[in-house]
Amino acid sequence: MNHWLLYLFPSSPSNRPGFHNRVPFFVLLVLTACFLLQCQNQEDPPSPTVASQSTTDAVEPEHSAASSPSPPTIPIVETQDSSSCCDIVANPDLKGRLGRLVVNFPEGTNPGSTRIDVFKPGEPKALNGGYGGHIFDLLPGIYEIEISKKRLVGVSIQSAHDTRVKVGVLKVYAGGSTRIDVVDVDGQSPLAGGFGDQTIGLPVGPVQVKVAGQMETVTIAEGKVTEF
Repeated sequence: MNHWLLYLFPSSPSNRPGFHNRVPFFVLLVLTACFLLQCQNQEDPPSPTVASQSTTDAVEPEHSAASSPSPPTIPIVETQDSSSCCDIVANPDLKGRLGRLVVNFPEGTNPGSTRIDVFKPGEPKALNGGYGGHIFDLLPGIYEIEISKKRLVGVSIQSAHDTRVKVGVLKVYAGGSTRIDVVDVDGQSPLAGGFGDQTIGLPVGPVQVKVAGQMETVTIAEGKVTEF
């Protein structure tokens, strides 16, 4: 080791035979070593840790969104809108805040088995109800009305006004052992039924009458008796 140090770095000019010839060799050696180190640094690929982590972070939200379960779908049953179900007229006999919901069936009919119920929108429990023709005093607001289980939505009650629901009667003639069922226009939702003759109060519009597994559409007209 000492021999090589003395060879490269002689202590005095007298110990420097051929020193000037050895200097270029030493410089060349140093430059070669630097060049090799620089090439090695260029060939080494950058660490993928950061890029991989960044890619993972970018993908994870998408994966999370795709794997999140969708909320359950709530079935919606079509109902008749109040824009065609009712007439609203001023009642000079009414005073104060209340208004009236009026359900009057055609004169001379007696649909005493027809059930009428009044609901707040979306509520399953009725606020008021009864059988046959009825008048209900109510606070101003929007309600839902069921007549023979056929629901009317968005029914408006106004102070000192009558909201007159457009209704008619379905009169079915049948033998005592014949089963009659009235269903909504979807053919699935039951409205009323029984054996033999039936007198059923309904809102205006189409319904279906089912007899012995067969169905036929009939239209209930305002203030009229529809015979079947």
